[in-house]
Amino acid sequence: MEEDDEEVQVQMPPQARAQMPPMVRAAALMMTGEFIFIIGVLFALLGVAAFVTDFLKIKGGGEVLVGLFLCAFAFALFLISGSQMPKRGAAPPGPPPAARKGKLDDSGSYR
Repeated sequence: MEEDDEEVQVQMPPQARAQMPPMVRAAALMMTGEFIFIIGVLFALLGVAAFVTDFLKIKGGGEVLVGLFLCAFAFALFLISGSQMPKRGAAPPGPPPAARKGKLDDSGSYR
């Protein structure tokens, strides 16, 4: 019964780590980097908010201004990304289907 209460720690041996595909290792490193980057951005934004709050001498003023700036930035990104999306139902690039049908190459025909 005591064995169920204990946590078992499983560590990956060096041989198994070397057998991991390079894409899996790269993805793990990228995800770790993105997580650390998000934490860093969070601390930077908290620092900017605290600085603006001290500068304005209004309690919570920095957080409000940084939040409004981030919302405006996100809205601008949504507008930019929305304008770059292809329109729904738009024809694929290339000549129209009628032009493709009329221009068959008969030189390679077996007849």
